[in-house]
Amino acid sequence: MNAFLKIDLSKKKHVFLLITVISILLVAGGYIYYRYDESLTRNEIQNDLKAIAGLKINQIVQWHKDRLGDAAVLSKSPLTIKAVKDWLINKDDIKLKKELQERFNLLINNYGYHEIYLASVKGKLHFSSINLTEKFSHVTTKKILDAIRNKTISSTDLYYSPEHKKIHYDIIAPISEQSGNPLAAIVLRINPDKYLYPLFQSWPIPSKTSETLIVRKEGDSVLFLNELRHKKNTALKLKISLTQKDVPAVKAVLGYKRISEAYDYRDEPVLFYVNSIPGTPWFIVSKEDKSEIYKELYFREASIIGLTFFLILITGIGFSYIYKSRQRDIIKNLYYEEKELWESQEEFKTTLYSIGDAVITTDFNGNVKHMNPVAEELTGWKESQAKGKFLEDVFKIINEDSHEGVENPVNKVLREGLVIGLANHTLLISKDGKEIPIADSGAPIKDDNGNILGVVLVFRDQTEEREAQKLLKESEERFKELYENMSSGCAVYEAVNNGENFVFKNFNRSAEKINQANRDEIIGKCVTDVFPGVKEFGLFDVFKRVWKTGKSEHHHVNLYKDDRISGWYENFVYKLLTGEIVAIYDDVTQRKQAEEALKESESNLKIVQKIGKIGSWEFDYSTNEIRWSEQTFELYERDKKLGPPTPDEEAKYYTEEKAKLLRDLALKAIETGNEFSCDFEPILPSGRKAYFNSKMKPFKDSRGKTTKLLGTVQDITEQKKFLEELKKTKHNAEEMNRLKSNFLANMSHELRTPMNGIMGFSQILRFEDDMDSIKEISNLIYRSSKRLMNTLNSILDLSRIGSGEMKPNYTLADLVELANEAVNAFKAEADSKNLTLMVESKDESIIANTDQRIVIEILINLISNALKFTKEGGATIRVDHEKSKMKHFIVYDVTDTGIGIDVKDFDTIFEEFRQLSEGLSRGFEGTGLGLTICKRYAELLDGTITVKSKLGEGSTFTLKLPVTIEPGEYEKEKEDTLEESPVAVPQRGKKPLILYVEDDEVSVIYIEKLLKGAYDVEIAKNSAESVQMAKKKQYALILMDINLGKGANGIDATREIRNMKNYRDIPIIAVTAYAMVGDREEFIAGGCTDYLSKPFEGKELLDLLKKYL
Repeated sequence: MNAFLKIDLSKKKHVFLLITVISILLVAGGYIYYRYDESLTRNEIQNDLKAIAGLKINQIVQWHKDRLGDAAVLSKSPLTIKAVKDWLINKDDIKLKKELQERFNLLINNYGYHEIYLASVKGKLHFSSINLTEKFSHVTTKKILDAIRNKTISSTDLYYSPEHKKIHYDIIAPISEQSGNPLAAIVLRINPDKYLYPLFQSWPIPSKTSETLIVRKEGDSVLFLNELRHKKNTALKLKISLTQKDVPAVKAVLGYKRISEAYDYRDEPVLFYVNSIPGTPWFIVSKEDKSEIYKELYFREASIIGLTFFLILITGIGFSYIYKSRQRDIIKNLYYEEKELWESQEEFKTTLYSIGDAVITTDFNGNVKHMNPVAEELTGWKESQAKGKFLEDVFKIINEDSHEGVENPVNKVLREGLVIGLANHTLLISKDGKEIPIADSGAPIKDDNGNILGVVLVFRDQTEEREAQKLLKESEERFKELYENMSSGCAVYEAVNNGENFVFKNFNRSAEKINQANRDEIIGKCVTDVFPGVKEFGLFDVFKRVWKTGKSEHHHVNLYKDDRISGWYENFVYKLLTGEIVAIYDDVTQRKQAEEALKESESNLKIVQKIGKIGSWEFDYSTNEIRWSEQTFELYERDKKLGPPTPDEEAKYYTEEKAKLLRDLALKAIETGNEFSCDFEPILPSGRKAYFNSKMKPFKDSRGKTTKLLGTVQDITEQKKFLEELKKTKHNAEEMNRLKSNFLANMSHELRTPMNGIMGFSQILRFEDDMDSIKEISNLIYRSSKRLMNTLNSILDLSRIGSGEMKPNYTLADLVELANEAVNAFKAEADSKNLTLMVESKDESIIANTDQRIVIEILINLISNALKFTKEGGATIRVDHEKSKMKHFIVYDVTDTGIGIDVKDFDTIFEEFRQLSEGLSRGFEGTGLGLTICKRYAELLDGTITVKSKLGEGSTFTLKLPVTIEPGEYEKEKEDTLEESPVAVPQRGKKPLILYVEDDEVSVIYIEKLLKGAYDVEIAKNSAESVQMAKKKQYALILMDINLGKGANGIDATREIRNMKNYRDIPIIAVTAYAMVGDREEFIAGGCTDYLSKPFEGKELLDLLKKYL
C-alpha cells in the first residue's frame, strides 16, 4: 500500500498504473450513479402515483359526503317535508308542485345535478323538476324501497340506463313525518360525465400513458367504471376475470394495497398503485407505463457512459501531459528549492521578531542565539547583550510561592529531547530585579536526522491573565450564587449517544422545588429516566434541535404529566460553548389555570353577547378613553383595527336628534347615578336598517366621584321585525282564507264547464236514434255525470258548511231504503272484489224526516272506504233506531273486515285532507275529504259519527242522527228516467233571437242543439264581441258566461250592455260554473236578471227561457 502511494509521475509505469486505477473508479462511479438515479426515479414515480391516488380518493370521498349532505338538507328540511305532505294530500295543487320543482331546480343549477325526482314510498315516480314521466330503473326502485324501509339516505352504484343510454348515479333520501312515518323519497340523479369521470381521468402532471382507473368487483370479474385512456367505450362494459391476478385492477379488488409492477389491460408493463375508496365499493388504480418512466433514464444512462469514456480519455491525456511537464520542471524545482530555503530563513526571522510571545533560541550548549523584542522587554536584556551568554544568566526563574530557584527548561529539553512546559506559579526575574509571572515551554531544534541542534524557548507575561482569572473566579462565584437562588428552575444537560439522550450535569435549588426532586439523586441520570413524559411534553425534541443547530428555542407553555408530577411549564433552552445545553423553566400552573378561567369567562361573555347581539362599551373619565367590546364593533359594522370611534366619528352613527338624546341621557345618568335606556335607529356604513337598544349606568369610586360610564347596546331589529311580521301574518291568514274560497270556486268552474257538455250530449244522444245500445250508453253517461256532479257538490258543501251557509233540507224518507240505495251503488264493485255487501235491519222500513241527500252522501263515503280498505270478507250496514229522553235517533253501523285503524289515529282521520299512510293502509289513494265531510254533515244534522277499530281486524263507523219518526208509508220520489225530451219543441213563425256569450266550444254546440228549432241562437266568444253584437242587433235574451278566459269577464260585458238604452230591460241570464255561496247574489248585483249554474238539466234552461220570453 505504501509503495502504491509513493507514485512517481516522472515514471511511465507509474503513470499508466494511475490512469488504469482512475478509469476503473470512473466506470464504477458511473455505474453506481446510474443505479442510484434509477432507484431515485422509481421512488419519485411511486410517490407521485401514491400521492395522486390519495388526492383523488380524498376528492371522491369529499364529493360523496357533499352529495349525501345535499340530500340530507333537502329531505330533512321542514319546508320540504310540509310541501311534500301537502302535495300528497292534494296532488292537483299545481302551485305547490311548482314550488317543489323550483326548489329542485335550485339544487340542480347550483350543484350540477342531472335531475331530481320525487318518488312514492313504493318506488314510483310522482314528478321530476321538469315534469318527466319516465319510470325508474329496477336499481333505483330497489334503493328507494331500501331507503324508505331503513329510513336512511342511500345511493346506487354507477349503473347504465338502457332508456337514457347513459350512466347514472342516484342518491335517495326518504322524507318522513316527525313521527317517523315515510311520505315519499327524493332521488338526486348525477351524470358522472360532468364531474366524476373528469375527476378520474385528470392527471396533475404531463404524461402520455398515465391514467387512473376506478373498478369494482362484480361476480367473478372486475368491472371498469370509467372510460379508459387507451381503450374506448369501456365504462361499465369492460370486465376482466378475477383469475387474471397479475392485472392491477384484479389486484385492487383482491385487497392488494401497495405499489408494484405488472401488465395492465393492454398487456403493457406498468408501475401501479392500488387502494380502496372509503364509503364506496370502488377501488382506484393509478398507473404509468414503464417505457415512459424509464425513457429519460435510458437517455441519462447513455450520457453517463459517454461522460465516463470522455473522462477516461481526458485522464489519459492529462497524465501524459503531466508526465512530460514533470520532466521539464525538475530543473526548475531545484532552483526554486534553493530560493525557498532563503525565503524560509527570512520568514523565520520575521516570525521570530514579530510574534506576540517572548522567544529565545539557544545552541546545543545552552548559549543564547536569538532573542525577539518581547523577550528583550521581559528579561531586560538586549539581543546584542545576551547573544552568546549562557541562558541562565539572561533567563532567571524562581517558584512564585517559595521564591526558590527552578531548573532551567533548556537543560531539561537538552537532556530529554522532548517538548516541556514550566510548572505553574513561575516568576521571571528581569535584569532590573522585577518579578514577572510567566508561562513557559521549550522544544528541541533538530536536523533532518533527528539530532538536537539547540532549543527554542517560548514564554509570555501572565500578569493580565492572572488578573483576568481572578475576575473570572469572582464572576463564577456570583453566577453560582445567582444560579442557586434564581426563582426559575435551571438544569444543565450533556448530550450522550450523539444527541439521542441527555444526562443531567447540574440542577439548581428552584429546580429541585419545582420538580420535587433531589439534585444529588438525578445528577448523571438521563432526562428520559427522571422525567418519562419529556418526549410527549415536546421538550425532548427541543433539546435535540438546540444541540444540533445551536439556536436557542422557547418552548411555550405546555402540560407535563407523568406518574410522579404534573403541571404547566414554560422553558427556554440554549446551548453553551462547551456543547452542553441549558433549560431555564418556570412552573406556570397557577397562572395557566387563572388564564384558562379568564379565557373561559371572556369566551362565555363573547358567546352570550353574540347570541343576544349585545355589545358593551366603557367610557373612562380619568383618561377620556372609550373601549368597545368585539360585539359592539360588529353591531356598528366598524373594523376592529380602527379602534373605538372618536366623538366626531361616533356622531356619524346617529341622526342629530338621536345623538343629542344619547348625550343628554349620559349626562342625566352621571348626575342621578341611575340607569337609563333608549331605543334608536343607527346609521350603519352598509346602509342596513336596524334598531338598537342602549342602556348606560355610571360607576363611582369610594369618594362618590363618577369614574366610569358603562353601557350596553343590543340589536333589537329582529324583535321589531317580529312585531311587523305578526301584523303581516294576520293579514296573510285572512288572505289565505280568501284564496282558499277562490280556489274552490275555480275548481268548480273547471269541473262544471266540461260537465255541462257531457250531460247535454248524453241527453240529446238518447233521442237521436232509437237504437237500444245507444240509449243504454247515453243513460250510463248521464248517470255518471250526475254522480260526479254530486261529488263536486259535496266538496263545495264543505266550504258552505264551514261558512255556515249550508242548511239541511228535511223531507220525509225511508231510512232503510236509503241504506239499500247506497249499497246498490257499490254492488258491482263489491262483486268484482269477491266481497260481501249487505244491509241488515230488524225493520223493513223506518219513515222519518231528514235530509236524504246528506244521509246518502255519508253512507256512500263510509261504504266506499269500507270496500277500499278491505281485501277479504266484506262490509255490512246495520240500520236501527233508538229512543232517549223523548228523542228518536236513527243509527247506521258500517262494519268492515279491512285493515283496521290504530286508536291513536281516530281523531286524525276526521281532519281535512288527512290520510293514514302507515301500516297496511299505505298506498291507498283518496282526497282525504271523505270522513271530514261525513263528520261535518253529521254535525249539520245535529248528529255524531264515531269509530271503533282494531288493527288487522276491521272497523265500525257509527252514524247517529236525531230524527222525527213518522208512522205510515210515504210515496218515494220517482227516479228521473229522462223520458221527456230535453230538446226545445220547434216553433212556427218568427223565433226569438238569443245571444249566447260563451268561450267553451262544447257548451256552445250543446246550447245550439238544445234550442234548435225553437229559438235562433247567435254566439259571441268573448266580452268585447258580445258588446259589439249587442250594439248591432236587438236580442230578446242574452245567456252570459262569467269566466270568458283572457280579457274582460261576463260581468264587465253585462254592465256595458246594460248602459245601452235598448238593453236596460232585456233579460240577461248568467250561465256559469261558478256555484259558490254568494255567487248568485254577486252576478245579479252585477246586472244579470237570473242565474243558472253549470252543469244543468235541459229542462232547467227551457223553463227559464219560457219564464222570460
